[in-house]
Amino acid sequence: GIACERVRLPHLTEEPFVLTDAGGSVLVASSEARTFGVAPNQDIQGARALCPHLIALPYDRATYEIAARPLWD
Repeated sequence: GIACERVRLPHLTEEPFVLTDAGGSVLVASSEARTFGVAPNQDIQGARALCPHLIALPYDRATYEIAARPLWD
């Protein structure tokens, strides 16, 4: 998901960002976000307390599966 979003949104390169579920829990954190201590299963408020300029995007499973299909094949 992180790689897909960096292709779709190139301005995210070297920016701390996370992919979240509908409830606001972190599912995946970029390496830049992880350096601040952001990790999966945190709520977004806790993640932003560690990294105030954190960018949060919704996890887009359908898009990530489409992008991964060529790798699976």
